Amino acid sequence: ADLVLSYGYEEDLQSIANSLPTGVQKLMMSATLRTGIDTLSSLFFSSTEAAKPTILDLSAEEAAEKPTLAQYTVRTAEEEEFLLIYAIFKLQLIKGKVIVFVADIDRCYRVKLFLEQFGIRSCVLNSEL
Repeated sequence: ADLVLSYGYEEDLQSIANSLPTGVQKLMMSATLRTGIDTLSSLFFSSTEAAKPTILDLSAEEAAEKPTLAQYTVRTAEEEEFLLIYAIFKLQLIKGKVIVFVADIDRCYRVKLFLEQFGIRSCVLNSEL
C-alpha cells in the first residue's frame, strides 16, 4: 500500500478504506515503512477505533537488539533442500515461527505441499494473492 501511495493513488486508497465494513481486521505490510505509514494509518484506521494499529519494525538496527529475532541462511544443492527443511522442522532445530523464502511461486507451493505431507502447517504469501 505504501508503494501505491507513493505513486499518487491516495484517493484510490481512500475509496478502498471507505469500502471496508466497520469492525473488520485490517493488516498492512510494508517492506519500506517510510513516512507514508502515518498517512496509511489515517486512511485505514479511524481515530474512533478502539485499537490503534501496531507497527512491528524489523529494521536491521532493531533486529540486532531483539534476541528473539534470528536469521539463518543455508545454501544447499537443490536435491537436498527438502531434506533440510524436513529436518529443521521435525527436529525443531528452530524454535518459534519460521519464514522460509524461496525463489519463485511454484517453489512456494511445492514446499507447502511437502510440509503438509508430514503434518507441518504452513501458508503461502506471494504477490499473486
